[in-house]
Amino acid sequence: MQSRFDLFGSRERGGAAYRYCGVFVATMLVFGVAPAVLGQSVPDKPKQDVSVPAAKADSLKNKVVRKKLVADLSGFELLKSGNASNSQTVVGATRGGAAPDALAPRLGKFYGPGAFFSWSNPSGASDFTFVITDDQDSQIFRTRVHGTNFVYPPAAPELQPGKIYSWTVASAGLLGGDPSDPVEFTVVSNAERQEIEKAIAAIPKGDDWHAGLARAQVLTDHRLWYDALGAYCALIVRWPDRAELFEKRGTIYSQIEITKPLAEMNFAENEKLLASQVSERH
Repeated sequence: MQSRFDLFGSRERGGAAYRYCGVFVATMLVFGVAPAVLGQSVPDKPKQDVSVPAAKADSLKNKVVRKKLVADLSGFELLKSGNASNSQTVVGATRGGAAPDALAPRLGKFYGPGAFFSWSNPSGASDFTFVITDDQDSQIFRTRVHGTNFVYPPAAPELQPGKIYSWTVASAGLLGGDPSDPVEFTVVSNAERQEIEKAIAAIPKGDDWHAGLARAQVLTDHRLWYDALGAYCALIVRWPDRAELFEKRGTIYSQIEITKPLAEMNFAENEKLLASQVSERH
């Protein structure tokens, strides 16, 4: 069985192996486990001392402080504060332990394949059932997922522009488990899709790194929560030692309350990578 504290377990569905992108690091916060290096599982051993000498720490002081001044990317959450979702929460007996929480806005935006869905894992389950339903509560998509994240694949049903859908997950053990409270997303309109495609098409080709960053920025600018996170996760898979990727992903996570702990962990990894780079130069 996969450890409940496996940070970045391989993605078996929905594209490439997202070994460095399982945002279910929130599981560690639920169980009070100190985070290890992002991209690794968490063994039962004392934390390593990652402090740097005073002189090097001084050189990083401004960078560390800068992480506290997080950019305002308002707009990922479309549901106004105080407004209730149309989805109904069913209250009843717990079948398979505590239900997971969707790590996403209550109402976000969705662009297409590559969108990244993730959830917490308070029960320590290994497998989950991921379900998307439409506004008539008809099931559109259902799949079994190993781990606590899912990348929407090109072969999945095409979702209709402008429509609102909801998604839930539940542990997929013998007894099953209570599903997460549903959260909703709206698919971008045809007009906005054309804007996004035009911006992406204008990105210069030939440099995967800069092209990937530019594409992720386009998705961020359009406040596409699932797609922007998917883009940064794909970049982290290829370039796990690039500090700025963790800062950018952390900035997105910082925009809603439920993922602020993940933001702090991404900012910490950013600072750690920056400190490592300073250490290597000296």
